[in-house]
Amino acid sequence: MVDDLTEIRVNIIKAIHKNNKVSKRELEEIVVLSATVIDNNLNALKDRGLIERVGSAKGGHWKIRYILP
Repeated sequence: MVDDLTEIRVNIIKAIHKNNKVSKRELEEIVVLSATVIDNNLNALKDRGLIERVGSAKGGHWKIRYILP
């Protein structure tokens, strides 16, 4: 399940771990990727049950459901 995570997805999880209130725009700057790539990877991580968004888009935060080794 997590053994095949791409470097991009690992970097997104690390960024969320450092700041669980990070926005998609901030993730674009941290991971240096386009909004579309960030959205696709966030959706893939959510579909796998590794992360979830809690609360609203502006006032919410990310919850990680997996701890990286």
